[in-house]
Amino acid sequence: MKRTHESFDPEARMIPRDWITRAAASGRGDDVRENEPYKWMTTLPAPLDEVRRYAIEALTEANTTVAYLYETEEKVVIRCTLPQRQIRAELKSLDAHATRIVVVTMRDGEFDRATSGRIVEAIEHKLQDAGNLTQS
Repeated sequence: MKRTHESFDPEARMIPRDWITRAAASGRGDDVRENEPYKWMTTLPAPLDEVRRYAIEALTEANTTVAYLYETEEKVVIRCTLPQRQIRAELKSLDAHATRIVVVTMRDGEFDRATSGRIVEAIEHKLQDAGNLTQS
């Protein structure tokens, strides 16, 4: 039986950054950017091991170099590099049939959400091509 995957609005995948700098703490908040979206996140109806396999495959096809791979039963963290970019993908098992993907990409010291979104979409397409997801 195929699992159904709903295509989310791209804006719904972004998670706001909640942080306070010294400037904000001292009352000078003119250089503080609150609620700036910097992550790209989605939840897929697929087990962690499948998402991990296709995430590494998608990152490899994007010519990234895997610099760090951390794995536990509940979570996988992949850190990769591209010229002028650093990518961190965190895959977390929510249950036996659902995995949350969070991707953060830095380019020249700034957050690059477009690249993060393309990585998440590449993983989704690989899962769908393998018959593990269906768009509704």
